[in-house]
Amino acid sequence: ATPQRIAMDGLASRIVMRYRPDARTADDLHREVVVHLAGRAAEEVLLGQPSGGGGGGEQCDLARASRLLIAGALNYGHGEGLVWSSAATDPATLFARHPGLQDTVTKGLDRAYADALALLRDNIEALSAIANHALVDGVVENEALRDLLFYCQATPDAPQP
Repeated sequence: ATPQRIAMDGLASRIVMRYRPDARTADDLHREVVVHLAGRAAEEVLLGQPSGGGGGGEQCDLARASRLLIAGALNYGHGEGLVWSSAATDPATLFARHPGLQDTVTKGLDRAYADALALLRDNIEALSAIANHALVDGVVENEALRDLLFYCQATPDAPQP
């Protein structure tokens, strides 16, 4: 994915990404989970610890990342077996019905979070520049975002698994 717009409003921030076409491979799903966890990872890198902002309701980044990993295991055949099951059910119910699913999701989240942390630590200059720009102007988008990434020699691509 390539970032298109980063906006901050008080304590809340939003990022608009342009995703590459994907085939829902395990690698595609992993990269998308890294993107969902990057905000939390950025807080840890810049502030020393994450806030609760990445978690919360059903549409929070952590919920989206978890559901994506559940879908990968149950809908796309990237789990322990090839049995299909709807991933639309409540995660607690799915964890009870599918032994090992919670461990699979936890491992996927841990791996993606470690990759997000590594990516941001490797690109701390770009992360700081973008965060400062967004803090002052409220938004960084299009050419300004591209220029900041180019200036800091950061890569907007997620890490390869």
